[in-house]
Amino acid sequence: MSDSTWVYITISLEGQNSAGGLLADYGAELDLNLDGRGDLLVMAAKPGNAWSTDGVHVWTDSNNDVGAAHPIQSDPPSNTDGYNTVVFNQGVGSDPDAAWARISPTDPKSVQIAFKNSLTKNAGSYMWGAWAMDDSMLHPDWFDFNDHFSLAQAGSPLIEDTQNYPLKALAEVDNTCRWVVGFTPTGNEPGICPVPATPTPKPTQTPIKPGTISGTVYNNGINGGLSYNASISHGKSGITVTVRSGNCSSPGSVKGTATTNSSGYYSFTLPAGTYCVSAAAPSTHTGPKTVNLPNGGNVNNVNFFYYEYLG
Repeated sequence: MSDSTWVYITISLEGQNSAGGLLADYGAELDLNLDGRGDLLVMAAKPGNAWSTDGVHVWTDSNNDVGAAHPIQSDPPSNTDGYNTVVFNQGVGSDPDAAWARISPTDPKSVQIAFKNSLTKNAGSYMWGAWAMDDSMLHPDWFDFNDHFSLAQAGSPLIEDTQNYPLKALAEVDNTCRWVVGFTPTGNEPGICPVPATPTPKPTQTPIKPGTISGTVYNNGINGGLSYNASISHGKSGITVTVRSGNCSSPGSVKGTATTNSSGYYSFTLPAGTYCVSAAAPSTHTGPKTVNLPNGGNVNNVNFFYYEYLG
């Protein structure tokens, strides 16, 4: 993280020397213009438990040749001079407080490095990656290592790479992919760590709300037909109305029954769906009706009629 003056970096290690302490060199490489070439190398050697400039160095590349002809890619043999200018040497430099380091007070396997934003010329955005190495490999002029050593010289950690396994010249060196400060990565930046894919938003699930199906069963008397007639139609109590799942062309299981009240009225409260409603009226009566009930909606006037036929 950073503030207006300082940048703070914590590098956590998987292992630790059996004797305790962090006895190697640890640091960060910054790519200030996002071209794949490192521009600033901050390294701390054998940090102690308190903030100190002891063992802390900062190098820059004055001729922009870190990475050789093709940044990130391997270009051995290379005649480049890597990081060739010391700008901070354990408290010596234009700013004697430019960079500090210590072992984390909460994790003995983590080193904390702090350096001033002025070292980056107050760059608002850049990439950085971590390094850890034995003293014997701290050669800023060898950067990038994959340009200084061929694959055969460097070796490989992959046991399936039978031609180059195990690690050789680079056995005492470890590094990370790069991450960003001050912007959101696209995944196409040189040396960038894999950018997690943006998850596809799940569609918002519509809350399920119950609705109602209601109506009236009418008695139209003798030869009254199967439609409403104000002069003869009157609601009939005690009629059983049944609702089943699905279309009436192929109805499913019974979802409920209701008995009409003194006005012939009935009502069902149901989740959204397609239903088949029927009335068990005597004599000649209206047949089952298919009803599509919307979520939280109401379907009214699902009415049924019956009459006694005398011919």
